[in-house]
Formats: sequence, structure tokens, C-alpha cells
Amino acid sequence: MLLGLLENHYEQLGRDLRACVATSLIQLGNRDMVSRFKLLPVFFKLFRCQDKTLRQTIFSHIVNDVSNLHQKSSNQKINSRLQSFMFAMFKDPHPMAVKKSLDVVVELWKRTHRFNPPPPIIYNDRCPNVRIYIYIYIYIYMYIFAVILAILLQGREI
Repeated sequence: MLLGLLENHYEQLGRDLRACVATSLIQLGNRDMVSRFKLLPVFFKLFRCQDKTLRQTIFSHIVNDVSNLHQKSSNQKINSRLQSFMFAMFKDPHPMAVKKSLDVVVELWKRTHRFNPPPPIIYNDRCPNVRIYIYIYIYIYMYIFAVILAILLQGREI
């Protein structure tokens, strides 16, 4: 019921009510009362919302939830299902939703290094908006820089 309310009427809800429902869903998800595969589509849809604090809350929850999942176990089936869902979000016509999805992928890669970003060619095929291309190329260069830096620092003691 809360999922449907938030998914279908998030634009009509007030800021406080929307935040309250989202945090309630986060708590239900943390207690395994709602599947994360039901929550993720709704949360990624909320990236379209004009509420910056809600987007930040959802972003931090998604990143923490997935990285905690990887710390407990590295189930490749769950990992590939999460990746395919997040990469499907790149087709979203809303630029903020795509940008936040890219942020999630990059942050998960930084934290776990088991969450592999797709090759740059896939980004180009999935993003119809020119403005999104700018975000994509920034992330591609950040990714290449991080890989080169990791290779260079591999032999050094820190």
C-alpha cells in the first residue's frame, strides 16, 4: 500500500509526507518486510522528484543497502540482477534520474569494486538525451582515472 502510494502519487504528496513514507519504506526494507527488488524501482523513480533531501536520502540508502549486501555475501545472481536493473535506469528520459543512477553505480564501484560499471559503449546506446552524454563522459573519465590510479598504486605501500 505504501509502495503504491509513493510510486503512483509521489508528485502530489507533500514534501514531509513523501519523506515520511520513504523513510517508513526504508525501515521496512531494513527489517526484510519488503523485498529490496520491490523497493528499488520505486526509489529510482523518486530520483525524478524535485525534492533534493529526499533524493539524497534515497541515494545514501541504496548505496548503503547494496554495499551491505555485498559485505554479507557476494551472490553473483543478485549482483547481476541489481546491475541489470540499474543499467536499465539509463533509459529514463528524466536527466536527474539518469544522473543519480550513474552516481549510484559509481559510488558502488568505489565502495565494493565488485560492482562493475558497463563499458562506455553501453552508456551511449542507453541515453537519448544530449545533456546526459556530458554526465556519462565525465563518469567514464573518472572511471578510467580510478583504474589507472589503482594500477599505479598497486605496487606501493600506503
